[in-house]
Amino acid sequence: MAPRLERFVSPGKGNGLRATARIKPGELVYSAEPLACCVSNKVSREVCHHCFTRWMFIGSTAAFSIAAKLTPSS
Repeated sequence: MAPRLERFVSPGKGNGLRATARIKPGELVYSAEPLACCVSNKVSREVCHHCFTRWMFIGSTAAFSIAAKLTPSS
């Protein structure tokens, strides 16, 4: 069972979330889909920023590598 959570506002710091019950070590407290994601600077010249597909450079032209599609966590 997930612990009960409470939203609070801290003056000068903004919104916060705190538990109203004990949390065991390793227990999942909160999970949500990412609001946004972006391509890391390390691979920014190799990956499409729209679909996260890796580019393959052949000579001076670029082609998509469909098999090398990246996930947001890559």
